[in-house]
Amino acid sequence: MAEPKYEDGRVERFRGDQLVVALPHLDLVRGELTRLRAQLQTESDAVLGLALITIDNIRTVMDALADDARTAEALAQCGAEFPEPQGRNIANLDRLLRALRALFACRYARWTPTMGKNRVVGSVKGFPHLGGGGVGDPLKSNGSQFAASPNEPDSGRGVRVAVLDTAVAAHPDLVGHFLAAPDAFFPFERPPGEGTPPSTLGHGTFATGLIVRRAPGVAVELHRILDRDAIGEAWSAAKEMARLAGSGVEILNMSCGLMTDDNKEPLVLARAVELLSPDVVIVAAAGNHGDIDRHPNSELEGIEAVTPIWPAAMNDVVAVDAADDTGRLADFSPRAPWVTLVAPGVKVESTFLDDATNLQPPPDGGAAAQSQRRPGFARWSGTSFAAANVSGAIAARTRPGHKSAREALEDLKRSSPNLAGGADDGVRPFTLDDLGS
Repeated sequence: MAEPKYEDGRVERFRGDQLVVALPHLDLVRGELTRLRAQLQTESDAVLGLALITIDNIRTVMDALADDARTAEALAQCGAEFPEPQGRNIANLDRLLRALRALFACRYARWTPTMGKNRVVGSVKGFPHLGGGGVGDPLKSNGSQFAASPNEPDSGRGVRVAVLDTAVAAHPDLVGHFLAAPDAFFPFERPPGEGTPPSTLGHGTFATGLIVRRAPGVAVELHRILDRDAIGEAWSAAKEMARLAGSGVEILNMSCGLMTDDNKEPLVLARAVELLSPDVVIVAAAGNHGDIDRHPNSELEGIEAVTPIWPAAMNDVVAVDAADDTGRLADFSPRAPWVTLVAPGVKVESTFLDDATNLQPPPDGGAAAQSQRRPGFARWSGTSFAAANVSGAIAARTRPGHKSAREALEDLKRSSPNLAGGADDGVRPFTLDDLGS
């Protein structure tokens, strides 16, 4: 299988050979591309109401478009010109989208078909990179905090929480909570000689552990949408989300997301959220770029402290910022109006890969720094993990048949302090117990 053809925009990354099109407009768009000698593969998803078009020869299509007299004539008739973006190198896909939209707008009184990109989605992390893990590296720990659940053992009984993330390790403290296809988790004991996995591979295991700690009776439905480096594609994520509609899942945890060059919500994820939001409470990480102004980095130009991350910034999604255990909002948490809740997300402890994983030892050394293989625990920071804490807290408050996850969310919002939106320090302390049932 050929490697994906990824392109970089101003702040986004996307498949440079794929378009996403609304199903009612598929024949129209595909016909225009075929006229430009495109070699196409199409995958349709009736639940999403979208199709994914892969263009195997996009450079040929762009050459044909540049020489196409019919397109030039159509644009000229409505006083438009072939759109050539200025100021920087533009991917072929961006140029193609601009041209198609201009062409259809000229033909149909400014109406254009619904089209978008298949962007790269990744777990939310911080500097020096944005997307792929947590803030900083996880540190080994001994699991003492994890062992003390703040809620009763039956909290979350009968509640299903879906987690879209990396594959999850069959950690001894998580086994028995999984509902998953075989490719959604991996054995705790890995085959000899496989090599040391990257810490990003433990992202899903860490987030899942936080949910289970808050709601010890919960059933976690795992969906692997991110690879071992914690990146994936929005199309795959949206298809997994669509499968949850009507499935009985009440809460969806997405400690992942993406940015867009135009800061508008991406078509694919927006459609999936629209499908799920009436029945499923969607919880997502708000991002770890709140202090980006303090970390100049040419690779991150164009990202501001309040740049939206999707799906967190969507209206029907619970966006979560991180605070430390004293209640202070973490510097990396975006102080943005779309943030719904704040939860512990600074140096929290959870399940991780086994001790053969290459992690930094804790500063004080101790037993957790030993090299023997045993169930792994770590401390990590990020809004990824604040979101997982909120998902677990909602599950713990949900009572199937008596209190829905939506009602549990409203209960949690009424009882929890909200440090978002740029609130000053000095609010009442926010502790781990604030998210109890």
